[in-house]
Amino acid sequence: MLYVIIFEYPEARPLPVISPYHLASALTDVVIVWKLDRLARSLRQLIDTTVLLNERGVELHSLTENINTTTPSGKLTFHIFAALAEFERDILRQRVNAGLKAARRVEEYALLLCHAPW
Repeated sequence: MLYVIIFEYPEARPLPVISPYHLASALTDVVIVWKLDRLARSLRQLIDTTVLLNERGVELHSLTENINTTTPSGKLTFHIFAALAEFERDILRQRVNAGLKAARRVEEYALLLCHAPW
């Protein structure tokens, strides 16, 4: 049984040195990570990596979130976290777009005041 352990300092960004295909090699049985965000840089990459690991029979354990994707409850927890992260990203995108739109309106109003004929 071969364990691949990915530990990084929590504040460090995940390094793309280990590809999902290397993690899911025939020699690997378990991948252990400190947090799920240490395994991938984006939600899409995290889900793709997890699916690839599951297809090849490799277990994924996250120590901080206490997730084990080999159990039904672990899979459920993983997908709930993934859905919440995607929801949070979409809400953030909406807020940024609304803020940009409001800033454009303020700028247009300020330009109108500057060129007003009084």
